Amino acid sequence: MTEYKFDHIHFRSKDIEFTKKFWLEILGARLIKERELLGAPSYTFDLNGTSILVSGRGAGEKFEDSVSENLYGFWHFALLVNDISLSLQELKKQKIECFHDSWEIRKGVKVAFVRGPDNISIELIERQNV
Repeated sequence: MTEYKFDHIHFRSKDIEFTKKFWLEILGARLIKERELLGAPSYTFDLNGTSILVSGRGAGEKFEDSVSENLYGFWHFALLVNDISLSLQELKKQKIECFHDSWEIRKGVKVAFVRGPDNISIELIERQNV
């Protein structure tokens, strides 16, 4: 049987410069590559070993806005943090919207949801050794 391993996630963004700032300055990712992909400006980031690709609009492209938590299919992605309260405090200072504040989903696991560029839902998750 074929072995599958996660390689990357790719987002499309209507505000590529804000999205670049979000990944670099707010989440602390490293910029790996900057290029044009199918006529659109594109960036590849490394977020602690995970590859994140983001492309802007190509010439003549038109997309509809969506909110990922209201769709079937892609819902959100999760980022592991050491201290969810501190993470939320830092993100809120950067004017990142928290739309579900921190709660304990099960013993030793706290989660919260923030809104990233282009309405992407991002779950923050803190796992404590129980």
